[in-house]
Amino acid sequence: MTCTAIDQSPRHVTELDEEIGLALRRARRKASITLEDLSKALGVSYQQAHKYENGTNRISAGRLFKACQVIGVPVASMFPEQDTEEEPVPPAQKIKLHLNAIEKLVEGAVS
Repeated sequence: MTCTAIDQSPRHVTELDEEIGLALRRARRKASITLEDLSKALGVSYQQAHKYENGTNRISAGRLFKACQVIGVPVASMFPEQDTEEEPVPPAQKIKLHLNAIEKLVEGAVS
């Protein structure tokens, strides 16, 4: 997936946002957590949580991090595998890289 200028807009929903929403829904259902319970844990309305899962609205890094904590899955599991022409990165290292990036985003949102 390539990013264009329009993909950079914080209000523009991208294909990746839709994929993250779908991954969130699958993980939530697998964990037998209702959308109502997840929305309460995130401090958003049921409708807003539904929009995250449908890819209608973007979910912030902080809320995605919290959702993954509630569901009990790693944040990295919400992201699709990347196709690269570079040497393959071991799965454990990929997870660490993703988590470091998310932590930086969350720290930036908090400060």
